Amino acid sequence: MRRKPWIMAYVYILSLLAVLPLSAADKIITPEIIASLNTVTEVAMSPDGQWIAYTVRSRSDEEGPAGYTYRIWLVDTKGKEARPMTAAEFSAHAIHWFKDSKRFAFLSKRGEEARQQLYVLDIRGGEAQALTDLEKGLSNYKFSPDENRIAFVRRDEPTKEEKENKKKGKDWRVVDTNYKFNRLYVLDLISGKTTLVTKDDLHVVDYAWAPDGKELVFTACETPLTDDTYMYKKIYFVSADGGKARVAVKTEGKLGKVEFSPNGKMIAWLGATNLHDSQAQSLFIANVDGTGKKNLTPEYEGSVLWFTWLSDRTIAMTAVEKTSTHLYHVTVPDGKKKHIRKSRPVFMNVSYDARRRSYAFAGNTPVHPDEVFYVPSGSKPAKRMTNTNPVLDSLKMADQFTIEYKAQDGLLITGVVMKPVDYQEGKRYPLIVSPHGGPEWAVLDGWNTYYIRWGQLLAARGYVVFWPNYRGSTGRGVKYAMADQKDLGGQEFRDVLAGIDYLADELGLVDKNRVGMGGASYGGYFSALAATRYSQHFKAAINFAGISNWISFTGTSDIPMENSLVHWGFKKPYDHLDAMWNGSPMKYINQCQTAVLIAHGEKDLRVPISQGWEMYTAIKVINKTKRAEGMTNGKGPIPVEFVIYPREGHGLREREHQIDFMHRALNWFDKYVKGAE
Repeated sequence: MRRKPWIMAYVYILSLLAVLPLSAADKIITPEIIASLNTVTEVAMSPDGQWIAYTVRSRSDEEGPAGYTYRIWLVDTKGKEARPMTAAEFSAHAIHWFKDSKRFAFLSKRGEEARQQLYVLDIRGGEAQALTDLEKGLSNYKFSPDENRIAFVRRDEPTKEEKENKKKGKDWRVVDTNYKFNRLYVLDLISGKTTLVTKDDLHVVDYAWAPDGKELVFTACETPLTDDTYMYKKIYFVSADGGKARVAVKTEGKLGKVEFSPNGKMIAWLGATNLHDSQAQSLFIANVDGTGKKNLTPEYEGSVLWFTWLSDRTIAMTAVEKTSTHLYHVTVPDGKKKHIRKSRPVFMNVSYDARRRSYAFAGNTPVHPDEVFYVPSGSKPAKRMTNTNPVLDSLKMADQFTIEYKAQDGLLITGVVMKPVDYQEGKRYPLIVSPHGGPEWAVLDGWNTYYIRWGQLLAARGYVVFWPNYRGSTGRGVKYAMADQKDLGGQEFRDVLAGIDYLADELGLVDKNRVGMGGASYGGYFSALAATRYSQHFKAAINFAGISNWISFTGTSDIPMENSLVHWGFKKPYDHLDAMWNGSPMKYINQCQTAVLIAHGEKDLRVPISQGWEMYTAIKVINKTKRAEGMTNGKGPIPVEFVIYPREGHGLREREHQIDFMHRALNWFDKYVKGAE
């Protein structure tokens, strides 16, 4: 059949558009761009306040299953152009400035067979010089106050006999025996002598020097098991010369950072308020003799992230409140808080100069991941100092904002929402709900575009994106963080449904008939619930490394007690099998009518891959049964796909895996939420 001239002209115009380059205003973000972005991972201000050293994480240039490489850069606080300080071929990280502000130390591994060592670099020029040459290497180092010694952590290595047996194939492993501990060592830089400090069988997690250099305070647990590192750490003191460690102060539940006061008379730490508190989110102090223990943030409706002593009377702390981060100065011992800054660049911690006036931090916004920011003093505006991803400047980006709404029982819930690129007022859009993992975390009003959190990617395809901080999230205080216990998958999930109603009925943003959900870990658990227990509300679900059966998860995960204590609130999980089954997506598998994409890392210990297999196998059996029965209920098979990523653990590290998963997720939502072919 002969085509009409106007049709031929139309086809010709379309063909031209297909090959013409996009203008800067028309470019949108892609999975390939996301997988190649740089991120500032560490910021360290020089003592004189003139320089900021920082580490940039980049993709390795190697082909195949390569990971990341880390490079140290330097920028002065006057804003001159940043310059790289370490070579691209050798990863470098863990910056420590010397008091003279002319040199800094860092960790690096140089050579195929080399162990990680400590190097020193003069900012005025020259090559990095090795400060250590330890046969077994080192990690997690900290200089003594006088800079003459270095404390560091090293993991126990296999004995000579164990190495020989492995060569002979005698490499069986008896579970929960023959532990290899992280131990504290001190290296004297003058004599070259290395001393084992923690001779007891304790697994060291974090530590700090006493101001006089005679002692160390550290957190440790009695085994290196992940569950114990989460739940059963204690705070200890030990002589820097080594000896018997002693418990510093009685604590219960999770522990975070610990640090001496400048005069050495007190310690401060981040900790849980009780055994069932899901996060070390409160700031505590105590005298070094264990007396005077006090929570400086009782009833605080936020979650403390980090702290450092500014003086014997003042502690600086950062915290999450709802969807933003804040910096406070807290007086000791009354706990009065002075608000220093609330900044849209989301930040986790800050690095001060020696006078504790100016500071720098790694911060992110909805349109870029972490970059270096500088503040000359106090609450003055933060100046952005770096641009490690200029490619983002040419892309169309979506708007993002915070919402607050009421749950079914009246509880205030917060969340973050991103509008589609080129949003049109009055138009209703398809919605993707992206629940965070944990659940002890919160989505913040910053950069929310990763391989597993698809913000700008989805917005570029015309979706509204919703990140709900449902009950059980942090950033709202201890009570809120524990509000979901003993009812996982119940009211906490209905908080999400209330958010969808708010976006549709109150804001008029979304079409409730076109809704999908996707997340990882606990977010994957929510997605499994969306496909089963709450299937009528969701067209598609993407479950990455999510829990499908709480009973089998408890018996196979590396965190059975952490999960039971701070998520369920159970001390004895096997006394509560009915509750765990009621919260399991597998209980509701026969209700599934949602298209489900399941993905998992093959080596995942946190949420074992068997959780993915359970759900996939069940849906496959249901579909086979339907076919055998001729689908008499009038409904077709449930769309389901299971993708396994080799070598990966609880997340995806390899670039090609990340790109593949992002494309699969976007295409899954397009097909089953939008209905696009």
